[in-house]
Amino acid sequence: MAQTPDRDATGSARGKRRGTVVIAHAIDAAVRTEALCVSGWWGPPASRANGANGGNAFGEVPRHLGHDLRDSTAALAACAELVSGGGRAAAVLCLPSLVDARRRLVELVERRVPVVIHAVISLRGEHPSVASHADLHAIGDIGVAILVARDAQDAADLTVVAHRAAEDAETPVVIVHDGWPSAFARDRVVLPDVPLVRAALEPAPARHASSERVVAPHRRAAARVPFALSSAMRAFERQSGRRLHVVEPVRTDGAEVVMIAAGAIAESARATVEHQRTSGAEPHLGLVQVLVLRPFPGAEIVKAVGRARGVAVIERADAPLSQSNPLATEVKAAFADALTWAPGYPGIGRIPTVFSACIDPAAREASPGDLLAVVENALQGEQGRRAFRVARGAEHGVDVVAPASERRVLPDSLTLRWAGDPTFAIELLVDLYGGQVRATPLVTGDGDELFDITLADTAIRAHHGASELDVVVLDGASFRDEGRVLEAIGALGDGGVAVVTGALAPNVRSALREKNARVLTVEPGGDGRARTAALCGAILRASPPAELDRGQILADVERALRAAAREGLGAKEGAGAREGLDAREGDVRALLEALARGLDSPESSVA
Repeated sequence: MAQTPDRDATGSARGKRRGTVVIAHAIDAAVRTEALCVSGWWGPPASRANGANGGNAFGEVPRHLGHDLRDSTAALAACAELVSGGGRAAAVLCLPSLVDARRRLVELVERRVPVVIHAVISLRGEHPSVASHADLHAIGDIGVAILVARDAQDAADLTVVAHRAAEDAETPVVIVHDGWPSAFARDRVVLPDVPLVRAALEPAPARHASSERVVAPHRRAAARVPFALSSAMRAFERQSGRRLHVVEPVRTDGAEVVMIAAGAIAESARATVEHQRTSGAEPHLGLVQVLVLRPFPGAEIVKAVGRARGVAVIERADAPLSQSNPLATEVKAAFADALTWAPGYPGIGRIPTVFSACIDPAAREASPGDLLAVVENALQGEQGRRAFRVARGAEHGVDVVAPASERRVLPDSLTLRWAGDPTFAIELLVDLYGGQVRATPLVTGDGDELFDITLADTAIRAHHGASELDVVVLDGASFRDEGRVLEAIGALGDGGVAVVTGALAPNVRSALREKNARVLTVEPGGDGRARTAALCGAILRASPPAELDRGQILADVERALRAAAREGLGAKEGAGAREGLDAREGDVRALLEALARGLDSPESSVA
């Protein structure tokens, strides 16, 4: 069957405003809201006051209304009040607290309030659990539309789609975002710009009279939401060139096993599928990514699976006393409807074997080994476990499958471990290494952050961080925990690079020696941005971008810094603009000197 065009395609001039953001920033930047009601904030602390990248597409910072992070009832009431007055509002909430406010959500459905609700499964630094993922299905029976975002690009795109669909259907729309760490990764995305937002959302439709109040609210939603969502997605594709569909099949033609997943794990599964297919490895795998859970796209899933002999439904929720896990149960019901010729479903002659797998989110994101363990179980056919969990650590049992020891490295990419805020480092490096980046947080907290950063010229889909590191940045000012230093060196590939800023402890030197590591010693010469620039210079010296020499690197960075300086001045004119430009000129020179110092850093031995 024909495959869905990739959402990374950009066939339109609209939606070209680029930024490297977390999901919370993407929501802020997506639409022109007259009020953005946020019960707390789950992005980086610096974003709380000023939004991200200058605010939304119109350069405005949405108004944040202060509510307790887990007081969803108050947040939803504030949004309803703003919308009833003719405004456009969104609530950003913790998913468990939204479940607690289920009664208030039902009232919004009954009152036909077109509010958009962003529900994040777990908060900054809190590891999610199977229970928090199961909360997603606790609101699936009350008449709200439910979309599931895969990453920050979806957070921006689905926000536009959700507002249009909510207003057309007069029904609340919930966008669910995975929790820690995937929802807090830094991604390079294309943010909606002014023409795209205006084309998609203006003018807002007029509110209709309540002639449909005789219809049960959840049945009214069932009648209106499917068309409103599909119409909003088609319009978004026309206006942006990026396609969104309720389900997105990936390489399902000729697949022996098709995986079905939603959210961040669906993107990690896509990375595994594409690696298997491009490398020619057996078996042939396919994937169906589910973007819409309500209304449930049963007919579309059956069509997308095609003739696969096995279907592996991968979830983060675990329901051991149910027939299967929640998504797997609905997939099985969809195939049963197709087999019995339900209206709207394709005719099928058999139901493929459906396996229900849970990959517990508590420890880490799904790795290639976790996903391949699910596939290997499905290849066993009738001998495979029909409902099971992928083991974490030493876990074992009759319903547990051990993960494979598979490690994957994205071709033509650079992976590094960075301690501290990676924002400026990403700005300096991303375009030199191809323009794509994902910085996955490993540790976060006040003054204590650790990231795996992957830079490449192709889309980075996996959310589990780097399987193997090319560079470890051991900056004594921010990378102080010796246990974490040794762990980072353990993930370093053989012959990898350590960028250091001071003397190394004996056990650290020994660990680097075992890895045959190269060591570059940098004199950072200060703190803040200049220190980051010097460290980035050493990274560029250790792993120079293809076809770029030292002069070209310095010229490209200088161009980017000067462009950022001009953009930062905004609309200033006259003497104020000249003074600002002079100050920024001095800053640019200092940063280029620090970068050059890093490019000249000497290589030393750990023998």
